[in-house]
Amino acid sequence: MSTNNSLQMKTTQCITCDICDQPTPINYGVLKADWDPNTDDKKDKYEVRLCKSCFLGTLSYLKNQKKLNHLFDENFDFNQLDNLGLS
Repeated sequence: MSTNNSLQMKTTQCITCDICDQPTPINYGVLKADWDPNTDDKKDKYEVRLCKSCFLGTLSYLKNQKKLNHLFDENFDFNQLDNLGLS
């Protein structure tokens, strides 16, 4: 099974945020997933366009999920969450 997941920023003319429905004229984020089918004939493909505010809110949620997943892991460095997603 091949998986392609990404959370990235793009530059373009103007799009509408899929979450808050506000126009975002310059930059926007994309939450994207493309999974091969397991038992169904159709492919699961997702693409959600996000304004900066919704993008940062989503990133904050993902950081919190990672924090919860490692809450009792003594070897996990929680400082690395500050750089999650930065390239």
